[in-house]
Amino acid sequence: MSKKVLVLSVADKRHMTMVAPYEEFFAKNNIPYDIIRINRYNPTNEVLHYKEGLSEVYEFPFVKSTSNSKISKLIPFLKFRQFAKEIIKNKRYDFYVIWNENTALLFFDLLLRCRNNYCLNVRDVPEIPLTKKIYNILINNSFFTTLPTPAKIFNNDEKIITLYNRDVKILSRMSPKSGFKHKDEKINIVYMGLYAIASRTHERIAKVFANDDRYNLFFYGDGFDSHFKEFIDKENIRNVFVGGAFTYEKTSEYLNEADIINSFYDNFDTNISLKYSAGIKVSYTPMLYIPAFTDDNTSWAGISKNYNFSYVVENNDITNLPDKLYEWYHSLDFDSFKKRCNDFNFIVDESRNKVFTLLSERCIG
Repeated sequence: MSKKVLVLSVADKRHMTMVAPYEEFFAKNNIPYDIIRINRYNPTNEVLHYKEGLSEVYEFPFVKSTSNSKISKLIPFLKFRQFAKEIIKNKRYDFYVIWNENTALLFFDLLLRCRNNYCLNVRDVPEIPLTKKIYNILINNSFFTTLPTPAKIFNNDEKIITLYNRDVKILSRMSPKSGFKHKDEKINIVYMGLYAIASRTHERIAKVFANDDRYNLFFYGDGFDSHFKEFIDKENIRNVFVGGAFTYEKTSEYLNEADIINSFYDNFDTNISLKYSAGIKVSYTPMLYIPAFTDDNTSWAGISKNYNFSYVVENNDITNLPDKLYEWYHSLDFDSFKKRCNDFNFIVDESRNKVFTLLSERCIG
């Protein structure tokens, strides 16, 4: 008999795409499970409760505070916490999948009482020493913890598994690339994410590639259809195209457009630490054989250099980037690139299988 399992997250469904390995495991083993998460995009501001495949979903409306007060910004999360705790109290789950580090902080007391009965999935690594100390406690208390890169940033290495991003649902809707563009064809560069995370960097990229007839640039995500569009219109940039917040299903459509994935943020611009992150976007590089370009001060940059997945921008210097990227892209041999991707994909498979083995111990009776 399978155990009662809960996936708990302070993220919206649109930002939980990489929970896919767990969904894959539950589907393969016919394990029903619950999901409690927030909903940032529900215009009715009502609690949603519905069935979706094997899962029973509870979505709490998240109304973001417009106040600058830190306490006011915390109130929506505290309301979600109370909502989730009521469900947890009534259902008494056997195992918890804790999705992202912010969820872990919000439910710190719950997790301390659930030793070895949860897995913690850290997505963005905190730089604050006190926060790291709390995470080390939660990692030690977990059955296992996953990180998206192999960075050695926490204690308790024996509890940590590198779970690289891979969304099987997206991959099932697509076919990997079968070759690269010829020199007489325009290269499509695609960014998917949030404008606000690195607004100045996106503007820098748009300006350096402005009206270069070798490229079309596409930016998709919240804020690009408004603030960023105003910028490109003002600058009269004709080879940059934008789209706003998009549904999960649109991801495969946008990836199909991509010849190169833009995963460049410039760590000095972002309001979150990306040093230890491996973004969802770049994870599609080895899975779909799509090259990328990225920062040098990230874990993914090190992986990219080992496998030559991505053009790595040194010291955030994008001077002459269009020429350098063009030369790098056309220097790639597709068959060699594909082999390197598959070498890395084998490592991804191994880490996922390790997670699946551990989940079997806790979620299958």
